[in-house]
This record gives sequence, C-alpha cells and structure tokens, in this order.
Amino acid sequence: MKKLVATRKQGDCYMAYLFEQRTTIKLNELGTVIIEAFLNEGKTAEEIAKKIAITYNVTEEKALDDTRKFLTDIYRMITMANIN
Repeated sequence: MKKLVATRKQGDCYMAYLFEQRTTIKLNELGTVIIEAFLNEGKTAEEIAKKIAITYNVTEEKALDDTRKFLTDIYRMITMANIN
C-alpha cells in the first residue's frame, strides 16, 4: 500500500504531510493515530474507533463519532486548501 501521509513530532504537537495534496497540517497525538491508520493502513473509521476505545478507555460509539468528525474535518480542510 502506498504511503499517503508522513507524520513527525515537533515540540508538543505533530505535523502531517499529505503527499498528494502537498499540504502540511498540525495534529495532536490522537489525530496522528487516526490519519495514519486511515490513509496509510487503509483502516475504516470503525476499525480505528475500536482501537481508540480500548487505548483511551472510551465507548466505541464515542470513539466512532469523534473519528468520523475528525476525518470529515480533515477532508474539509484539505478541500479548502486545494481551492485556494
């Protein structure tokens, strides 16, 4: 599978570079987990949420809702960056 994003820790935050969009975005640790799993590993929102629920001791429903919202926000951010 082709790698679509590269992430690195920079100070107290993380930076993600999306290769195809040629865009860098600032994330927290959880955002990095989500974006890497989704874009580089091909995981579904449901698969990611299960991992988050276990790791962060939250319900799968909450983790899935937050994961979907995050992915939607990232999509919108990338789309807007490509328009400008």
